[in-house]
Amino acid sequence: MKHINERDNLMADYFSRAPMKVRVIDEEDKERSEYFNFVTTFAEWPIDFEMVAKETEKDSLLREILQKIAKGVWLECKDKEMQQSFRRRDELRKKNRMLVCGYRVVIPKSLQERLVRGCIRHTLSS
Repeated sequence: MKHINERDNLMADYFSRAPMKVRVIDEEDKERSEYFNFVTTFAEWPIDFEMVAKETEKDSLLREILQKIAKGVWLECKDKEMQQSFRRRDELRKKNRMLVCGYRVVIPKSLQERLVRGCIRHTLSS
């Protein structure tokens, strides 16, 4: 390692002291930047957002999870059915009347078989 006098290394000195422009991202910016990557690779997609939203509202387990998220307090979980959701509680949120984990939509039980069968049908017909 070789020492370089600051007079001979002005550029490095500038970069270490120059003020940085900082952009604060507010909730509105964050909301605009979020997106869903809802794949529509075939015409007969077995479910859509509206179906998922309606079934989410009907699903008692998902409704309870959404209520706990809305309250912001979910410190313990004794219900075995909710354990998986409890472990991911920091990733869960409500988006467009649906429960979302990261960028993945949580599919209500009533639509899971329909979705799987539709995907299998598409795979076999390809």
